Amino acid sequence: MTHSFMKQLNPAQHAAVVSQAQVEAILAGPGSGKTRVLTSRVAWLVSHEHADPSRIVVVTFTNKAAREMRERLESPELLGRLYSDQLLMGTFHSLCAQLLRKHGGLVGIKKNFTIADNELRPLIEKYYNEISRAKNSGMTVDTYIAENKDKFGKKDFCIMFQYISTGRERVLRAELLTHQNAFDRAYEKRLKAENLVDFDNLLVYGRDLVKRFPAVVDFVTHVLVDEFQDTNVVQYDFVTHLTGTRKSLTIVGGKYPDQSIFGWRCADKENFNRMVKQYPECDIKNLEENYRSTQSILTGATHVIKLGKYTSRIEKTLFTGNHTGVPISFLRYDSDLLEAGSVAEEIKRVVNASNGLITYKDIAVLMRVNWMSRNVEQSLSRDGIPYAVVGGVKFFDRAEVKDIISYVRFFHNTNDTEAFERIINKPRRGIGAVSLKKMQTLSRQQDWNVIRVLRAIVDGKDKHGITIASKTKEGIRDFLQLYSDYKELVRNNEPISVILEYIVDAIDYKSFLAMEHPDKSGESRWDNVGELVTFAKAGFDMLSKRKASNPAPESSQLRDELEDRLFSDRLVP
Repeated sequence: MTHSFMKQLNPAQHAAVVSQAQVEAILAGPGSGKTRVLTSRVAWLVSHEHADPSRIVVVTFTNKAAREMRERLESPELLGRLYSDQLLMGTFHSLCAQLLRKHGGLVGIKKNFTIADNELRPLIEKYYNEISRAKNSGMTVDTYIAENKDKFGKKDFCIMFQYISTGRERVLRAELLTHQNAFDRAYEKRLKAENLVDFDNLLVYGRDLVKRFPAVVDFVTHVLVDEFQDTNVVQYDFVTHLTGTRKSLTIVGGKYPDQSIFGWRCADKENFNRMVKQYPECDIKNLEENYRSTQSILTGATHVIKLGKYTSRIEKTLFTGNHTGVPISFLRYDSDLLEAGSVAEEIKRVVNASNGLITYKDIAVLMRVNWMSRNVEQSLSRDGIPYAVVGGVKFFDRAEVKDIISYVRFFHNTNDTEAFERIINKPRRGIGAVSLKKMQTLSRQQDWNVIRVLRAIVDGKDKHGITIASKTKEGIRDFLQLYSDYKELVRNNEPISVILEYIVDAIDYKSFLAMEHPDKSGESRWDNVGELVTFAKAGFDMLSKRKASNPAPESSQLRDELEDRLFSDRLVP
């Protein structure tokens, strides 16, 4: 039987989809239909090879790619929703998180961990700034500790100073290395204490889990990896240990080194050669027909690449059946002002000449660095061309979005003091810096989570000298009630959007924003909160409804989905 989706493939794509090799490497040039091939291979394995979809792992690099792939597989022509929902599909980070939720205890982490915010490391690095000032003032480690060991706010600095002092007699290079090692130790120590896992450690713990305890992934029969050229060493190890020696492995990667875009994140272009050596029986398929570009674009891009730094690269063999297209224009101007003016003029010319086929929203202006946008923006404004600047603060890094997410982070993991510090006075509850420090000290000394500390304070059972005004106690009681309400909502498997809306309404966050930002920015910030709820409805509520007929045994599943999906979007481009 020939499936309809197979009829849409060219001969090279067809051969890649139906390969019977245990290990297959599909080398895809840009625009050659690699996503179609990967999704078609998944569908082929299920429909023709009768593979169990719940035992198939599909790894992508971004949540956007995972969503696009799932949407394609949900179509009736491929798998349909019934089978596609059973696939274990996601980014490296989200898949590691899912495995660690179930088996994290094997590698020394608790299952209810939360993902560390990227603001944590600067908090550790502030210790070094304090120590640097002390050293520059002529203080030794011994005099610093003698003067500050009994001061509450300096105790952590004393510990760090003791770490760093181990390298004080070494040359500058060795001392700096000691400093960095001290940062790392303190950073990892805080992560451990607060039950946090950062994004780097998600991969490390995930790799260690499948390496040391391969039985936890014995259920997997097929592994498919997208954008393999962008994997780093840890991700490569994760894939190989996940696959083992008996499972089917299909990797899809860029055919050329230029296609690797994650070098800044330690992507290793040699991973393909490493895999070929590790799996000498690997079946290599090439996709070389470009469907995305005109011949002019393809010729120009190939010419630029040939001038690049990859002197040992294999010869380009990309081709296209598309028309030649409009020639590429290369213009050079005497000043940046003239250059910006020509951009605006060309945009108007193209729009006017297209007779409505092309509008302003169809055009993008790319710049190498942000500061170059100023002249272009002035030229566009002068010519009456509407535009929007893409960039600035990312959505999930906006203060108001992080505030609401931090409520969920803390309520899920009450050891997450970073999240607690962010939210306890949003809205204002009258807890000052001194009281906050005392709470944190009591938490560490008694090995209590923050919720227990707060309850001890409002119940009058605290004997540790934390004095709180009556009005402040009322605010803490409201906070504790919100925590209880949250736990009840999760136990009842309420949709994530409902949980977010409940928190926003309970703390009257709209009024808080209006008070903190009386200008128009308060309105735009409130709109961002609404967008977060909308995102939750679109991204999670529908998924939760699908699972309603077969709910997870753990009441934290709803929270896990929010964390694994929302937070990973921040670091994975």
